[in-house]
Amino acid sequence: MYSLQIVHISSQNECLVPFGVGMISDPMSLRRGGRKLPMEDVCYYQWPLHGIDQFGVFGICDGHGGVQAAQSASKILPEMLATILSDSVKRERVLSQHDASDVLKDAFSRTEDSMNNYYEVITLISIDYACPSGCTATVLLVWAGDGEKLYAQCANVGDSACLIYLGGKQLKMTEDHKLTSYSERLRIEGTGEPLKDGETRLCGICKFLHYSHYVLETGLGDMAKRRYISSNCPLVSGLNLARMLGDKFLKQQDSRFSSEPYISQPVHINQTSVAFALLASDGFWDVVSVKKAVQLVAQMREEPEPEKENLAEKIANVLLNEAKTQRTKDNTSIIFLDFESISRRISCKVDDS
Repeated sequence: MYSLQIVHISSQNECLVPFGVGMISDPMSLRRGGRKLPMEDVCYYQWPLHGIDQFGVFGICDGHGGVQAAQSASKILPEMLATILSDSVKRERVLSQHDASDVLKDAFSRTEDSMNNYYEVITLISIDYACPSGCTATVLLVWAGDGEKLYAQCANVGDSACLIYLGGKQLKMTEDHKLTSYSERLRIEGTGEPLKDGETRLCGICKFLHYSHYVLETGLGDMAKRRYISSNCPLVSGLNLARMLGDKFLKQQDSRFSSEPYISQPVHINQTSVAFALLASDGFWDVVSVKKAVQLVAQMREEPEPEKENLAEKIANVLLNEAKTQRTKDNTSIIFLDFESISRRISCKVDDS
C-alpha cells in the first residue's frame, strides 16, 4: 500500500497559524482499473519559517520520474526562503514594499542549484541511486504586516495551480507551464527553437539515453551504463511540461526547459476580507473547474455554525471527494487556507504519514 506523501514542517511542536489550514492527499490508486499508482505528490507547510516569525510557506510539489525530486524540493524551498529572509535588509524590503518577488525568485534558483548538486554527488557515489527526476513546485508565501493584515504571493513552475478568492473575485496566482499553454509556447518561441505544430512533449526518450551518455562521459564506463539500464529508474518518454525543478539531464539536452518561476502579484488580505486560498496538483484541476471549486467552498461555508469547527480541513476533504467523484486518474493533493478563520490556533507538528 502506498503511503500518503504529506509533510508538515515546523520549527516548533505547536504554533499559532493565524488562519485555518486544511491539507490532504490521495494517490488515487484505484482510478486506473485497480492498478497501483505510485504517489509522487508532496504537500507541505511551515508556519512560521525557521527563525522568521512573520512568514510562513505552503506548497505542493508533483514529481515525475519518481518522488525523489518532490521530496527534495519540499524540504529545500522552505530552508532557502528562511535563509534569504534571515537577511534583515531583504526582510524589511518585503515588509515595507509588500512584495516578495525577488525573494521567491532567489529561493527557486537556490533550490534548483542545490538539487542539481545533490544529483551530481549521488551519481559519482553510486549510479544505482541516481535516478534523475523532476517536479512541479507551487509555493504560496504568506506574511503578516502591520496590525492584522496578511499578504500572500505565489511562485510556480509546472501545472500545480493556486487561486485566491478575495472579495468576490477569483485571483489566478499561478501560470500553467504545459506545452499546450499559449504563454509557454510564446516563451519557448523566444528561445529561437519554437515548438512544431502538434508538438506537446519535449525531449522524447532522451532522458534515459542522455543519462547513459552522461555516465560514460564522466568515466564511469560501460559497467555503469549496464547498471543504470538494469536499475529501477523509470524511463520517461518526454514531458508535457516545460518548466520544473530538477531534471538536470533533460535540461542539458534541451535548452527550452526552464526552472524560472512565474511570480504572481502580491495580494493584501485584511481581517474583514472574505477570502481563501486553494492550492492543488493537476490531479484535482484536471477534473474540477475553478467555478465548481468555489461553489463547493461557498456551500461548506453556509453550514450552521457548529459545523464550522475544523472547517478548513472539512473543505479540503470535500474538494478531494469531488475529484474522486469526477474520477481523476492522477495523484491529487490539496491545501486549503481559510483566511476568515483569523487567529485560530492550529497544531502544526511534524507529521510524516
